[in-house]
Amino acid sequence: MHLLKFENYNCQPCVQVSEYLKDTPYTVINPFEEPDKGKLHKVRSLPTLILMDGEIELDRTTGFKPKEIDRLVNRIKGA
Repeated sequence: MHLLKFENYNCQPCVQVSEYLKDTPYTVINPFEEPDKGKLHKVRSLPTLILMDGEIELDRTTGFKPKEIDRLVNRIKGA
């Protein structure tokens, strides 16, 4: 499993999520620079975190919501 983080550079909640995830590996995607990936994953707001297993989406959350972020991270750690 791996975590995708869709963000933009001038997004304060995106910065908060990055700081919260400082000890968790994730892939950063800026949907303004890579619109095909944003469209593929149907990203409508930032930040969006998507938990993936290969090419299959398992879970997602948007915004800075620590309990929801913890849920995703715990699924990775429990894998």
